[in-house]
Amino acid sequence: MNNRKARADICAVDEILLKHRISLLQVSVVRVSVVFAILLLTALTAWAQRAGTKPIYPIKFKPGVKTTVVEGTVTPPHGEGDMHNSGFERYSLRVRAGQYLTMEISSDNDRAVFSLIKPSKNMVKYEPVERAGGVKRWSGRLTESGDYLVTVFTREREVSHFKLRVTLR
Repeated sequence: MNNRKARADICAVDEILLKHRISLLQVSVVRVSVVFAILLLTALTAWAQRAGTKPIYPIKFKPGVKTTVVEGTVTPPHGEGDMHNSGFERYSLRVRAGQYLTMEISSDNDRAVFSLIKPSKNMVKYEPVERAGGVKRWSGRLTESGDYLVTVFTREREVSHFKLRVTLR
């Protein structure tokens, strides 16, 4: 919201309040509240649109259950700078070394794929699990304990609604 529009909104509120014989103190209180609300809304909008703010959702299993399904939507990457939308969804999967993992993704347009990244102590080095980069299906025994990162994305120029089936034994 630009400053000129904000000032016009504040002036309009002032006129309404004065028309109804509201005291100057009450007008000031309402005016400060309106300014605060505008600033808060602007700050929250900017924060929500910052690059790199997408959450990493944990993949959880119900007690005694070895398979779960994660559903979501991915879009093609678009935008620039702070208004960039990477389009992917990220999940963490906590495992113990030696567990056997099977993952398979399906999507409404058959365009969604995933990558499985090994746990990283410093979160700077992202090393994919062998043969698990940009795939629709992967299974194998995991060699490291920790939180693996699963990134679901599409390389196509279409939105994909996906289901990721995860089995951990």
